[in-house]
Amino acid sequence: MAVHSSTSDTAHDQGVAREAKELVRAGWSVTATVEGWDDPEPVGPAVPDIVATKRGTVRVVEVETDDGCDHERMRRAVSRRRNAVFYAVIVDDNGRRIRYTDAA
Repeated sequence: MAVHSSTSDTAHDQGVAREAKELVRAGWSVTATVEGWDDPEPVGPAVPDIVATKRGTVRVVEVETDDGCDHERMRRAVSRRRNAVFYAVIVDDNGRRIRYTDAA
């Protein structure tokens, strides 16, 4: 989990909320680290931004404003779980998704 500046905190939180809402629209049950959502349970070494579940499958999502963030520990922890995938979402200064990365 990255440390964010106050400017990127807003973009980060907006990105988490947008990604969480998109997952809910797609039929996933979602927990997220932003106001209005239940907090996710820890996965390995940290609490991810989003954990989504659907029919026995789990998606663990990190939302980042910095493309250089390293998610190796989280990726390894998720890879040990059955039916789970990890990915990161890179967002712009307005919290809009630029791209997915780190798909495991």
